[in-house]
Amino acid sequence: MRIVLAHGHVPFAQPPKLPAGMVLFVCHEDFTMGPLRDWNDQPKFWKARAAYWRQTPVLDLPDGTKMDYVVWLQALPRYDLVDLLTRGTRFEDLPETHRFEDVAPKATAIEIWWDRTPGSTVLLWYLSAALEGLGIDPSGVSVCAFPGSLREDRPQAFWSDMLLDRPGRAIPAVPLGEAERQVMARCWSAAVDLPAPIDPALMTQAAPHVLDTFDVLKGRHPNAETGLTNLEARLLHATHEDWRKMARVVGDAMGAGWDENDEVGDGVLQAALEEMAQRVPPLVEVKGTGEMRFCRARLAPAGLRQREALRDPAG
Repeated sequence: MRIVLAHGHVPFAQPPKLPAGMVLFVCHEDFTMGPLRDWNDQPKFWKARAAYWRQTPVLDLPDGTKMDYVVWLQALPRYDLVDLLTRGTRFEDLPETHRFEDVAPKATAIEIWWDRTPGSTVLLWYLSAALEGLGIDPSGVSVCAFPGSLREDRPQAFWSDMLLDRPGRAIPAVPLGEAERQVMARCWSAAVDLPAPIDPALMTQAAPHVLDTFDVLKGRHPNAETGLTNLEARLLHATHEDWRKMARVVGDAMGAGWDENDEVGDGVLQAALEEMAQRVPPLVEVKGTGEMRFCRARLAPAGLRQREALRDPAG
């Protein structure tokens, strides 16, 4: 069995018919946010990850319930039962569904599609460290390094060549060597241990995308001088002294001041803003509950003082 693992959405409109035994899984987990400790205890680790995401609106459904927290989703072969039956597919011809945890240890080849963004990079680090614990033979693992974002629009022929593993495909699958895997595993351990100092020897020869990823991860922890994470600091800058729509505040925080590779979803920012309103003293005030468009936010006195201090550190 050949398995492809990708981080986030892969934008092909009409994928080719896959050969038997080929599966594409996508991971929507973002390890740049939320708890990373206890990863050696997988049930405990994923329970903590699920609890983090359930505190955000990311899993909210229109009826007020939460979607199930799922790490890996089978993207191909596609299994949209309604769509397949509407198109006249017979039950006996429905594609087989797989669970990543069940099939990964049996795979003869695993490709990790990676695009150097922080979220994709940390996922690669995690997989490099966790392969053996997941029952996966590292000798069968390879990496496809995408130039630019994995989500970029590309010709249909590009995706067909990649998915069908044709000779001369644009991005070859390069075996993940033991030395390279060990470095990635060390990066994962350093990410898990933040805000503890990172081994300088690990950073000396680090590639730019590694340095960028650690900058993002370090910013998720409170700054020693301000006590704020990078999310909280940007939310303070985006919040006004008068009441504004929460959606506007979150949108301004998403659009201003971010590294172009640091993608932060609105649900994470909404959860951070609501947590700032629960502090003693609160940094912001929030009026309303539920979706952002039904809520308003403004700076609390403590938040105003904190924001002024950010603007004038010497003061």
